[in-house]
This record gives sequence, C-alpha cells and structure tokens, in this order.
Amino acid sequence: GIYFIDCDRKREEITINSVNILSFFADFNVDDIQNSEFIFVTKTEANDVLKAEYPEFAALFEGDCTLETADGPKNMKGRTEVVDCYYKKYIKDEDGNIKQAVHLMKWARDCILEATEDIPGYEQGMYIHGKYPFVLDVMYPKDESPFGFGIVDVVKGIQDYIDKMDNAISRNTMLASKVRYIIKDHSGINADELSDFSKDIIHAAGDVKEGLRELQCAGLPGYITQYRDRKIEELK
Repeated sequence: GIYFIDCDRKREEITINSVNILSFFADFNVDDIQNSEFIFVTKTEANDVLKAEYPEFAALFEGDCTLETADGPKNMKGRTEVVDCYYKKYIKDEDGNIKQAVHLMKWARDCILEATEDIPGYEQGMYIHGKYPFVLDVMYPKDESPFGFGIVDVVKGIQDYIDKMDNAISRNTMLASKVRYIIKDHSGINADELSDFSKDIIHAAGDVKEGLRELQCAGLPGYITQYRDRKIEELK
C-alpha cells in the first residue's frame, strides 16, 4: 500500500489517503523513498473542474484521456490526466543552513499548471520537515528498493500451478469423453458417415477390421488430482 499524508488547512488536521499503486512512480533503485530524485503521481480530473481552477489554460482541457487500471487501459470521458511531480532541491533556511525542500509542480498535456517555487510563501518548500508526503506500507521488503511484495506475490506461483493442472484435467476429461477413430487411406470406410453420429448406417467397402481402429484417450493418473488438491491446501 501507498499512503499520502497531508494537512487539511481548512479543518486544521492531518489527512491520510491511499494512493493507487498504478499511478505512483518513483526511483526503484533506492532503499528509502526519500532518496528518490522525483516522485510522480498521475490522476484524472473532470475538464469542467480544471477549467474553473485554471481558467488561463481552459483550452487544454478538452476531450478524453486514458487511465491505466488493473484490468487494462480505461477511457475516461470528459477528463484530463494531471501529473503531480514532487522533487527536492537544496536551499538555505532562515539561519543560513543548507537543507532540502520539497516542491510540487503540476502539469497537464505538457503544460505546467502551477509550481510551488513560483508561489509566495513556499520559499522553504511545502513542508518544514523537507520529506516527501508518502509512506510505503511494505509487507515483505526488497533489498535496494523502496518497494516490496505481498501475499499475492507469494502465492501467485502456486495458483499458476493449480490453474495449469485444472486446464490439463479439463482438457483430458473432454478428450476422454470423445471417441475418435484411425482410418487407413483407401480403406473404403465412409469417414463422413462415421463422424456423423446421426447416421445409423455407415457404408464401407473391404475389411473394416483392417482399416478401422478406435482411438480412446486415457484418463490422467489419480496422483495428478491428488497433487492438485495438495496445492490447493498449500494455497489456503
């Protein structure tokens, strides 16, 4: 999980909101998210809302955009993708000490909408502590990465095995329930009539025993289903 910690200045309280993992981008090669050079968070906003908030850029907010979801790309009608770019820069505080300040720049359709560096009152950055306002809740950490993995990553391999065995069992069931025949070339057996189960009479010329052999798919050994059941218990 990824959480965004901010200050609601109207209610004068701290707010904690979850962030869509698919919309969060940071450096994968640092141990601490605070060491990432940039953090990008994408979101979609209604064009009408953006026009009211940024009337000088009203011409930008037209048409639709595409949102990346767990089920694939999704078309968002009447909305525009907005990117929040958080970054750090070194500044001098009021006492002349060097420190890092966090700034925010927002853009849409390759145009900068606003930046805290240009807003009076943000000379020292957005936060006194100089840290990114994000917390990564990692179940199992990974070395040299701020990201980790969870239960789904642990069990997905087992689930893949179960799915493959289910497919094999289902396919074998279908094949075993269907009788097929091997017919020699020039055997004189009418193959069309043989494959048509509505026919009561099948014409043949010559020795049927020599030209026809039944082909039956063998069932899977019992240990296959037992192994599948053990995998299901392991997944549970």
